[in-house]
Amino acid sequence: MENLYRIIRQEAWHEVRKGQFIPRCGNDNNVDRIHLNVREAVEHVAALYFAPEEKPMVLEISPLSFAAQLEWLEPDEHKPWRQPLANIPQLPIESVVNVYALIHQEVDGQRTYKLGPAEPSQQSDGHYTGSCLCEGVRFSVAGFSSQAANCHCSMCRKFHGAAFGTLVAVEGLRWLAGRELLKEFTAPNGTVRSFCSCCGSSVGFRVKGAELDEMELAIATFDSEIPVTIDAQIYTAYKANWCVLDPDLPAFPDGRDS
Repeated sequence: MENLYRIIRQEAWHEVRKGQFIPRCGNDNNVDRIHLNVREAVEHVAALYFAPEEKPMVLEISPLSFAAQLEWLEPDEHKPWRQPLANIPQLPIESVVNVYALIHQEVDGQRTYKLGPAEPSQQSDGHYTGSCLCEGVRFSVAGFSSQAANCHCSMCRKFHGAAFGTLVAVEGLRWLAGRELLKEFTAPNGTVRSFCSCCGSSVGFRVKGAELDEMELAIATFDSEIPVTIDAQIYTAYKANWCVLDPDLPAFPDGRDS
């Protein structure tokens, strides 16, 4: 399912980021539904309802968590596109995938807008963000372990579909969206591997008995640049025969203590 869009005043967006939900507008309350937009409608709707001094912004919304509650209005002469309405009480901030500026232009005396660039994926509070392939699962972390290794065990290789899996322990893991999309596989040794049930992306690993928020994350799921250096190759005794180890990294036949 394609993402949808919501236009909001800049001041309102700054307030929203302190809470959990995006506020309803008057039109939402009139029909007891939340109005959203398809991509082709964004600039037109912004020009109709938002003045330049309001500094409108565009929120890109993932509808995966409320797809079953979506209704669609058919196009008409005034709005030549289908309009989605969400039959939910409130729109959670966790559904926001990206935030865009709207660039104001005057064309032949008429107010127009053009969609600007997305905000950087690294948040202003210093957190680092990541997501799965379909962006249904999104998360942020505050920091990283000083150690990160390429793991050549057969379970990591199969889980990642690659020569090795690279995971890193993190601090301050927060699920921004799609926690309900995570599915798990528990191996015979009790270790748990989590993946997105929509796109199949490998998200993370945790040892037996660890909570979901103690997960080590697959390093390639991060969207922002991260201060992590791979410092070892582990379980190399189980590597694929066609894989060549990095001669510049320490190699351990089992764990780091082997």
